[in-house]
Amino acid sequence: MLRFGDVMRIIHVSDHRMQFNGMVHAAIDLACSQADLGHDVAFCSSSDDFSSLLDEHGVTTFDLRLPINSGTALTSLIQIYRAVRKFRPDIIHAHMTLSALLCYLVSKATRVPLVTCVQNSFSKYAPLMRVGQRVITGCQAVADDMIKRGIPRQRVRPILNGTIGTARHIAIGGQLTTRTEIVISRPAIITACGLHPRKGLPDLINAFIKAQHHIDHLNLYIFGGGPHEAEYKALASGNHRIIFCGQNSVLKPFLEAADVFVLASLADPAPLVICEAREAGLAIVATAVDGIPELLEYGRAGILIPPSSPDSLAEELVMLFEKEGALESWKENSQIGIEKLTVRRVAEATIGVYREISTGGF
Repeated sequence: MLRFGDVMRIIHVSDHRMQFNGMVHAAIDLACSQADLGHDVAFCSSSDDFSSLLDEHGVTTFDLRLPINSGTALTSLIQIYRAVRKFRPDIIHAHMTLSALLCYLVSKATRVPLVTCVQNSFSKYAPLMRVGQRVITGCQAVADDMIKRGIPRQRVRPILNGTIGTARHIAIGGQLTTRTEIVISRPAIITACGLHPRKGLPDLINAFIKAQHHIDHLNLYIFGGGPHEAEYKALASGNHRIIFCGQNSVLKPFLEAADVFVLASLADPAPLVICEAREAGLAIVATAVDGIPELLEYGRAGILIPPSSPDSLAEELVMLFEKEGALESWKENSQIGIEKLTVRRVAEATIGVYREISTGGF
């Protein structure tokens, strides 16, 4: 039975908690912030990363033996059930599809309400998150998409992602994964993304090369890893001003040392890195897809361009560095409405969703 006192007991469940995963980052941020607000919070997943960070914030951990997948589903189901019975939460909050399906069964068995969260709406399995009594999305665009794909409108609650105030930059599983030998040389363009087609990195590389025809001393720093790394490095081959920096748990010092952040995604529900780039005070250029316009105040806090348009991107980059006052103006614009992007606001809004659910709710 859901209790409506000041303090709630919440258990978050995720397929895993490995770093370099946006869904995991959002879940960890939420759990730590809810604990900081004084709620009793637990996190149930495989014991990968973030263990010490959760401990520091007083989050109880229930470690599954292995990440949740089709081969571990039955064992994971039993472990989640035991964790819920032991912790006695008011709410189960599931963050990935497989964990949501298992939590649905646990919710039915224990009569603890279930909330699910959709971040990757491009997944064909995303509509399965309808098993939650409420379905939280990371932005309005994802909410609209989930409603179109069959999740009842009355269950969907959009809460825009935010990272300001995150504790993740302090410790990642007790250690920082940061390459200290990387030095950002200005003028600098920076991006951080997975190295796979959805992120549109070839468009950025091609746009950068075009922009270099006008500003030959530009530098591009690419943070991230993925299956297409060799392909993208080949595309940039011979250009010593395109630097692949690998994966780093802490981006903040590198963002603060750059001038412009670019995200050339072809699809991207509500990327946390946009929030991080805005907090760092960078001028931002990003594609107008999914939740990116909402994160950029619909063009007031960053320049929006069409996806798959390296020519448009190149033009905006040249404008920022060649037009007098443009770079500083767009850096200032990045702060418009930035107060919306705090982790605390996300945590408080999420608690509000939990409190909506009464015993026997739909």
